[in-house]
Amino acid sequence: MPHWQPPAHAEAAQGAACEQRQPTLWQRAASFARSIAVTEPVARRRELAADIVQLVGIPAVFFVLWFVPVSPTLVGAHERLGLPPCTMRTLLGIPCPGCGATTGIILLLHGQVGLAFLASLLAPPVFLGLVCVWAKSAYAVLFRRRVIVLRGPAPGRAAVYVFAFVMVAWVYKIATYFYIMHRISEGTWPLCSG
Repeated sequence: MPHWQPPAHAEAAQGAACEQRQPTLWQRAASFARSIAVTEPVARRRELAADIVQLVGIPAVFFVLWFVPVSPTLVGAHERLGLPPCTMRTLLGIPCPGCGATTGIILLLHGQVGLAFLASLLAPPVFLGLVCVWAKSAYAVLFRRRVIVLRGPAPGRAAVYVFAFVMVAWVYKIATYFYIMHRISEGTWPLCSG
């Protein structure tokens, strides 16, 4: 008895269906990543040395910041590291755009995300940026290849976006600073131990 075989047009239809198969999510993500960044070999020892410094330095900074106590006002953590107080806050009584960023990073290290956003809107992007720089450096040291970003906003446009974000964060910081100071004066701020 002869073996049954499907008609020739059925095989052609099945082959066409296999060719039209959609890429998986992983394949699409990899394709997107290749469209925005490529890698190239690390050419000079100086580049590799810079990556090693970042690979060791960023965790070292995070380690030191882990032990810095946070002020109830959510500003001034850098003063506990021996740095001078904020000039704008000292002279004008209002926080500068960067006030609270160090405190926010400390709070993020301790997992207090809500308080980190209250301390400074700049802290989470700076923290994320440092983590990305560390990951990029780790990749360069481990694989001896440097990640090169191909796509992104034009430098002038990126500067405008960053400036606008910093101004919004500054207004937010001024508002939250005076809110916290008001709550402290009333004795209702939960971070005060008195």
